[in-house]
Amino acid sequence: MTDHGWTLTGDASAFADASLEFLSLDPVGNTIILGIAAGLRTSPRQPREQDCYGWWVDEEGRLGAAFAAQYPYPVTLGAQVSERAAAELPAVWQASGRDRPIGVAGGVRVAEDIAARWARLLGLSYRAKANHEMRLFSFAEPTPPDTAPAGHGRLAGPADVAMLCEWDLAFFRDCGLTVPHDPEPFVRARVLDRRQLLWTRGGEPVACANFTGVAAGGSRITGVYTPPEHRRHGYAAGVTWAAAHEALARGAEHVMLHTDLANPTSNAIYQRIGFRPVRDVTEFEFV
Repeated sequence: MTDHGWTLTGDASAFADASLEFLSLDPVGNTIILGIAAGLRTSPRQPREQDCYGWWVDEEGRLGAAFAAQYPYPVTLGAQVSERAAAELPAVWQASGRDRPIGVAGGVRVAEDIAARWARLLGLSYRAKANHEMRLFSFAEPTPPDTAPAGHGRLAGPADVAMLCEWDLAFFRDCGLTVPHDPEPFVRARVLDRRQLLWTRGGEPVACANFTGVAAGGSRITGVYTPPEHRRHGYAAGVTWAAAHEALARGAEHVMLHTDLANPTSNAIYQRIGFRPVRDVTEFEFV
């Protein structure tokens, strides 16, 4: 470990100890990486040999950047990345002997800058990854759905796990994403932690959403899914509204979510119930 510059490690606990205070300064912008850092000790995910975490410190001992790269995901940057940290990261990573990462994800400008530097270093090309151009929203002006959908929200229970695993897989397919792991342990963990919501009509589940554990006052809505036969009835807005309020009741001061910029329907739905844009984020992959 150096006195300044980048520290790279596969030790998740060391990363959490070093970075949590820094990441907590911006719980909205850092929602993804903060959730990773805060959940490292409790996540059902098994560590991989390729996992890498890093933080950058200036000569005065102040943190200026952090990232988490949990295989098979890209280098996921925090919201604050100093220019020096961005400039130094590709060379420091390659000098460590690690294989190049799958890609770089974060705020559009800084993620592309780092991806471009990495590509030049290795003689590669890079591009924005399909289905990964996203917009971060914050639940800034809660507004109930103008036409309340039929039904109501409820917390999922153990009997719902098998169905939710199928819905998780369908969610990834609909988004054009690769399924990164067996969903069962993750769904079960969310259910046991009371972070998995269902929208039901006449007792039948028709949509779902979940939220991350509260970290530094922030929580993020994920996995909003409605099976095709139940779409166009407002259930997604209803279950998102329910999940956001459940997160607030659990102590969240900020509730966020990401939307696909290529999906105008979802962007409009969330804005109608009070989510407001914060920043755009993109994943860049090497070619």
